[in-house]
Amino acid sequence: MLLGDTCTRGCRFCAVNTASTPPPPDPNEPANTAAAVASWGVGYIVLTSVDRDDMPDGGAEHFAETVRALKRARPELLVECLTPDFRWVHDTEEMRPELTLGCVSICKQACTKVTGKIASRHGTKAVIPAPQSPSGACLA
Repeated sequence: MLLGDTCTRGCRFCAVNTASTPPPPDPNEPANTAAAVASWGVGYIVLTSVDRDDMPDGGAEHFAETVRALKRARPELLVECLTPDFRWVHDTEEMRPELTLGCVSICKQACTKVTGKIASRHGTKAVIPAPQSPSGACLA
């Protein structure tokens, strides 16, 4: 999990620490993450992070720099990014071609129908409807 261990949201279903002003991210985290993952010898890695509404870009650049560091260390590594919404100020689709990711997903955490009951809307400008299966079941 990137960007520290403290989230700015406080969703009721999550056990991650919460604070409105968490400590700043470790500037060495991208390089340290890349070194650790490279030493594991894996071919596929999944990255996720806490929400960082205290940062102007929601932590998007820090997240992207971690992927860049991983790709420098292991160009063949497939990276899946389960990103927060970055406060809807950064387009993850713009990051994908540059970072040659295996997969990009925005963590929605819950179906629109129950979001208000279990998730914090702090910092969120919109609630995106959850993906639906052909039967109409929520896939989020």
